[in-house]
Amino acid sequence: MTELEELEQYLCNNKIDYFEKDLSETSFESVIIKAFEKVGIFVNKELPTNEKIHYIKHELAHYNTSSFYGFNTSNKRINKQETKAINYMCKNYLPLDKIKELFCMEYEPYEIAEILNISELSINDAIKYMYRKGILKIYSFSETED
Repeated sequence: MTELEELEQYLCNNKIDYFEKDLSETSFESVIIKAFEKVGIFVNKELPTNEKIHYIKHELAHYNTSSFYGFNTSNKRINKQETKAINYMCKNYLPLDKIKELFCMEYEPYEIAEILNISELSINDAIKYMYRKGILKIYSFSETED
């Protein structure tokens, strides 16, 4: 079973509807909608498989952290909810140790994505997460000079 099929099965088992739709006329690639007791995840059907997987995991992170927001939500609240979801996704769905190891070996994010067969979007989220949490350090040239 592929990773996408496993995710689809997980969604089904947890009564989360999953739809691949043409979202080209929107400003987003995926969305989770919670209305009453129903939850649905919509992902742009035109995306490559590894990006669909990234967005499903991202939306699942919103679901698992109850970090939902609506159309009238302030930008500050949206940023807080997005950060909460990204943190959860990185901690629970990504191989952070392997990403860190490859990044420290000076592989570029796109190379890490190819090696691990995951979306470059996921790699970028993981790197930002690790910087925010102090797992990776940012060095400037002045810090490395003698």
